[in-house]
Amino acid sequence: MKFRTEIPPLKSERPIDHDDLILSLGSCFAEHMVEKLNAFKFNVIHNPFGTTYNPLSLADQLNAIRTARTYDVVDLEKANSQWFSFDHHGSYSDSTAALTLQKIDADLSEASSSTGDYTWTILSLGTAWAWFVENKVVNNCHQLPESHFDFRMLEIDEMFEALQNAMEKWNEQNPENVFILTVSPVRHLRSGMVDNNRSKARLIELAHLLTEHVSNSLYYPSYEMVMDDLRDYRFYDASLTHPSSEAIEYIWEHFSNTFFTSHTMEMMKAYEGFRKALWHKPRQTSGAAFEGHLQSLDKKFMAWMQRWPEADWTPEKLRWNELLKLR
Repeated sequence: MKFRTEIPPLKSERPIDHDDLILSLGSCFAEHMVEKLNAFKFNVIHNPFGTTYNPLSLADQLNAIRTARTYDVVDLEKANSQWFSFDHHGSYSDSTAALTLQKIDADLSEASSSTGDYTWTILSLGTAWAWFVENKVVNNCHQLPESHFDFRMLEIDEMFEALQNAMEKWNEQNPENVFILTVSPVRHLRSGMVDNNRSKARLIELAHLLTEHVSNSLYYPSYEMVMDDLRDYRFYDASLTHPSSEAIEYIWEHFSNTFFTSHTMEMMKAYEGFRKALWHKPRQTSGAAFEGHLQSLDKKFMAWMQRWPEADWTPEKLRWNELLKLR
């Protein structure tokens, strides 16, 4: 007997590999996928605006990265002794305008400098609800009073027009790019379950309209995997709104089987073995056995760095130095 309606992975006609350059924008669910991709040394750039939920802000971000937009003091606000940008997540805020702009410029410059080279762009749509200040969409409210904003659900047409335009211009400058559109399974219950479902329904329709009208774009069913496949509160964390670590791992396995070749997955499995050995706490830190273990790790480490030279190996190098100090 079957007790679940599973969503089998369908192999993408074009796989993702370690030669690709990936940009990931959107909700905190997109961040989980970035963490997984980073862990296996894929070349991925995370959203230089931070966590983003509404599609209008995503469209603005694509345009800002593509045009290498710069921010100045006039683009910032100040409240509660913090300088911030309504376009950015709170992680970019700081005690002075100069420090805030420094953070913003560093990440935006990095993302913009790769324009023309992106081969995959992940857009994770979080909610159709959005905040506005003087008719301008806000990415983050920075804990200001609700009276400071207008709050409404976006229409499908306005979301479609903004994202279609931004995506088409993005593809013009990144001719090898493929968009992966997905709806985040994170539930936004500020306005209740009914309005969350209305919002998600609009996002699902929006995503499919975009795949129908924007070339080189496809839909990935992360929302459906949690809501229709796993379909159980066991797969949410304590908040009952965010997928649990088990659900994220399940989606990652499905994502891997969709976008990675068998060769890439074999390499990832081998690298996972090396990574576990590197972080394993040794029982003994002296003698021939430990020296042999270090020599073996050293050879494997050098081989992996040669295989993926563009990857960030900082955490592994720090761990390696820790092991050497145990001698």
